[in-house]
Amino acid sequence: MAARRRAKAMAAAKLAGCCLLAGLLLAAMMFPFVGGAGTAVLRVSASATDESADLLKGEVPVQLRESVSAAAPKRTRKSSAPPAAANLGPDAQVRFINLKAWRAEVAREHNLPAYVIFHDATLAAIAERNPASLDDLQGISGMGAKKLEAYGSEVLRVCAAAAQ
Repeated sequence: MAARRRAKAMAAAKLAGCCLLAGLLLAAMMFPFVGGAGTAVLRVSASATDESADLLKGEVPVQLRESVSAAAPKRTRKSSAPPAAANLGPDAQVRFINLKAWRAEVAREHNLPAYVIFHDATLAAIAERNPASLDDLQGISGMGAKKLEAYGSEVLRVCAAAAQ
């Protein structure tokens, strides 16, 4: 825990230093200069006024704006049912689970990610509609002509097997 606080303090100090340098560069009190062997150096401007010299000596206060970002929300564990299938009835849930298992097999066989075969939302729509024919599959989002031709009969087989 102490290491985490130390890391946050170091990050805040680094940010404050960057803000100070950026402010000085914008005020034309310092300018970047590339030295030998590609080293970057900041030089005080020759035309720096008395005010800028006082600022660099620390006699004039510099106002820095602190970057405040909201803490990231804590992640919670996902429920067992994906959001796409959350509103399905019990029979449709069974079809959805069977369709996901079939999709995983097909994806493994073709060495593809499962979502390339069908997204969860498409499987949920199929499970909800409970198609009995290829015509029933038409119009489902994610089920185009190519996927209908490639996977339509298998999808119908999986849905029919879930009904038994």
